[in-house]
Amino acid sequence: MKPMPTRRGIASAVAIAACLAPAAAHAAPAWHEIEPAIRVHIVAALLALSAGLALLAIRRGTPLHRWLGRTYACAMLLVAAGSFWIRGPGGFSWIHALSVFTIVSIAVAWFTIRRRNGPRRVRAHAAWMIGTFVGLVSAGAFTLAPQRIIGQWLVAALG
Repeated sequence: MKPMPTRRGIASAVAIAACLAPAAAHAAPAWHEIEPAIRVHIVAALLALSAGLALLAIRRGTPLHRWLGRTYACAMLLVAAGSFWIRGPGGFSWIHALSVFTIVSIAVAWFTIRRRNGPRRVRAHAAWMIGTFVGLVSAGAFTLAPQRIIGQWLVAALG
């Protein structure tokens, strides 16, 4: 199978995050001091990221693909739904619109692949799921901004 052109970019982003994570973790407050909603959000996002990367690397349509896909979808739903319990001082932000879009996208992708009407359903399913993964990686990149919690931890660790 020919690698997708986006894999190199995704792998680079993950490598950068892996290098920055120890610094952010060092500056972060103790795990038990972090709000439970944020803890669930972080763990679910890391699970979704791991499952999504694995899905990009394995053969499609296998039992492992279906199992990882269900894991990814559940983790993404938890990330998206859980974000509504995480609000800034002004309440909801534009990122919550991405959460709504993610929930809708996962539902559409699931219903699309469940229909048994030809190869177009597989391409449509893949497009919706890859879109959610791009959204996950993009949202993860935005968490590194200095005004975001993980960005603050990173600035404190590097500053």
